[in-house]
Amino acid sequence: MPAAGWAAWADAVLWALGPPLLPLIALVFPDGRPLGRAGRWGVRAAVSGVVLVAAASAVMPGPLAGFSSSPGPDNPIGVPALTRWAPVVAVCLVVLLVAAAALAIVTLVRRWRAGRGAQRLALAAVGAPLAVAISLQLIAVGVRSDAIAVAAILVAAIGIPAGVWVAVARYRLYDLDLAIARTLAYGIVAVGLAVVFAVTAALAGLVAGGQSRIAVAVAAAAAATAFAGARARVVVLVERSVLGPAGDPQRAAALVGRRLATAQDPDVLPELAVEAVEDVLRLRGARVVPRCQAQPGTAPVECPLSYHGVELGILAISGPVTAAGRRALTAVGEPVAAALHAAALTDAVRRSRAELVAAVEEERRRLRRDLHDGLGPRLATLAMGLDAAHNRVAGTTADPGVAAVLTRLRAQADEMLASVRHIVSGLRPPVLDQYGLAEALRLHAAELAEPGGLAVEVVSGDLGPLTAAMEVAAYRIATEAMLNAARHSGGRRCQLTLARENGLRLTVTDDGQGIPDRFQAGVGTHSMRERAAALGGWVVIGPAASGGAEVRAWLPEAPS
Repeated sequence: MPAAGWAAWADAVLWALGPPLLPLIALVFPDGRPLGRAGRWGVRAAVSGVVLVAAASAVMPGPLAGFSSSPGPDNPIGVPALTRWAPVVAVCLVVLLVAAAALAIVTLVRRWRAGRGAQRLALAAVGAPLAVAISLQLIAVGVRSDAIAVAAILVAAIGIPAGVWVAVARYRLYDLDLAIARTLAYGIVAVGLAVVFAVTAALAGLVAGGQSRIAVAVAAAAAATAFAGARARVVVLVERSVLGPAGDPQRAAALVGRRLATAQDPDVLPELAVEAVEDVLRLRGARVVPRCQAQPGTAPVECPLSYHGVELGILAISGPVTAAGRRALTAVGEPVAAALHAAALTDAVRRSRAELVAAVEEERRRLRRDLHDGLGPRLATLAMGLDAAHNRVAGTTADPGVAAVLTRLRAQADEMLASVRHIVSGLRPPVLDQYGLAEALRLHAAELAEPGGLAVEVVSGDLGPLTAAMEVAAYRIATEAMLNAARHSGGRRCQLTLARENGLRLTVTDDGQGIPDRFQAGVGTHSMRERAAALGGWVVIGPAASGGAEVRAWLPEAPS
C-alpha cells in the first residue's frame, strides 16, 4: 500500500515511547510537578530516555520493531553508520529506564504517604497500576520476555485509564464537575444567543426590506441584551442542576440556616451544623473544631468560622471536596458561624446564671451559719438573762411594774428567737447541714413512707463535697419527685439513686402505673426543671424500664 513503510516507521517510533513515558507520568502525577530532588532526577532520566528512544527508533537502521509475524520493513530513514552504536544505545536506554522507574516508584510511595483522605485514595487508584506496569517493564527488560512486556502494556493501557476515572469521578481529583457545569452553561448560552441572533436578524431583514446591515445591527443588539440578562441566570440554573445545592452557594447557605434554626438545644448545634453541611453539600468527613483546639493545616479543606470579627473555629473537611463545594463552603460558613456564636452566647448566659445561683446559695449558707451560730445564741443568752432578772425581782419588794416589763421583754426575745429560727430554716434546709444530702433524703423518705405507704430506697455512693447550690437543688428535686410518686404513681416501691458522674446524677424510679398519655406538667415539675436549668443541668421525666415512671436529673459541677 502507498506509504506503508512510513506508517510502519511512525508505529515503531510511537510504540518505543511507551517504556520511558510510564515513569515520567508516575513522576509528575497528579499535579504535573516532580516531588523533591529524587523526583527531579527521575524526570531528567525519563525525559532523556524519551528523547533517546525516539531518536534511536527514528534513525536506527534495520527492520522496524513491532512486527511479530514477520520482520518489519526497513527503516526508510535509517543511517547505516549508526549500526555499531546500537549496543551502546540499548545499554543507555536500560540504565535510564531503570533509574527513572525506581525513582518513579519511590516518588509514588512518598506522595501516597504525604496524602490525606481522598487524596491518598486517588493517588492509590492511579499509582497502583502505574507501579505494577513499571515493575513488569523492569522484569521484562531483565529477563527479555515479550509476554511480560505485553502484560505491562495491558496493565498500563487498562489500569491507568481506569484509575484516572476512579480518581476523577469517585475522589474528585481534578474538580471536573465545575468545569463540566460551566462548559454546559456557556454552551447553552451560546446556542441560545445564536438562535436569538438568527431569528432577530431574519425578522429585522423582513421588516427592513432586505437591508442586511440594519438587520445585523438589530440582531446584535438583541443578542447582547439577551446575553446580559440570561447569562448569570442560566449559569446558576445549570450549576444547580449539575452540582446540586453546591452549585448555588446562597441557596445552600439558606438551607443550612433553616436546618440550624430548628435546633432547640444550643449544645447540639455543632453536631447539627456538621450534619446540615454534609447533607446539603453532599460531603463527608466534616467537623467543627473550636478556636481553642484549631490547628490550621491539619485538614485538606478548612473554612474559617468568624462572626463580626470574632474567631470561633474552623469547619474542617477530611473527605473529597470539589471546587464548587469549596466555593459553597465559604457561603455556608456564615450561618454556621452565626449559630455557633448564638450557642456561645447562650452558654455564657447559662454559666452566668449558674454562677449567680451558686453564689446566692453559698451566701445563704453563710447567712444561715452566722444567724444560727451568732445571733441565735445571743438571743438565747438574752432570754436567759431576762429570766434570771425576773426571778430576782419577783422575790423582792421592788416595784411590780419592773416584773411586768421583764416579762414583756422575755416574750419579745422569744418572738425574735422564733423569727431567727424561721429565717434560718427558710435560707437552707437545716437537715442538709446536719446530715448531708444522702442521709437527709433517707430521713425524708422515711417520713414520706409513713402516711403514703410508699417504700423508698435511697442508693448512694460516695458523693464527695458538693456545693451549696447542688445540694439544695438535688434535695428539692428529689423530694418533689418522691412526693409525686407517692401521690400519683399508685405504686408500692420507689428507688432514689444518687451518683457522682461528671456532676451529680439523680434518678427516681417507681413501680406504679406510669405516665398517662395526656400528661401535663404541674407546678412541681416546672420547679424541678427550673432548679436544674438554673445550674446548667436538666430534668427528664419519662417511662421507666420496669413500667412505672422515671425522673432523671443531672446537675453539673460548679462553673469555672
